[in-house]
Amino acid sequence: MTWKNIYQFQVKTQIIEVIAKNSLKKEFYIQEFLKRFNLSNKKQTQIKQMIIEAISEEIKSQLIQPQFKIIQKDGSIRQINKLQTQDITQIKVISFYENIQYKSLFKHR
Repeated sequence: MTWKNIYQFQVKTQIIEVIAKNSLKKEFYIQEFLKRFNLSNKKQTQIKQMIIEAISEEIKSQLIQPQFKIIQKDGSIRQINKLQTQDITQIKVISFYENIQYKSLFKHR
């Protein structure tokens, strides 16, 4: 794993912690995570983009499924298939599911 700066490191570490939970359903409390950073809007946008990129990497690695259930700040719940920076601003919690099929990649034949 490589990272360009401390923020990317923190994002990737958080995604790994979420995925490592012993449950098929993974929950990422995005607003809680973003509260750690007291930064300009430009830097916040960059961190949101890093979150999207980190989650996309896990989808490409087939560790998680490419569907998301989001709870927005207003309490409403939506299903989405693609994350965008503007979505993250409104998301309180994002739930996604482990891709069970990836485990078959590690089975000995």
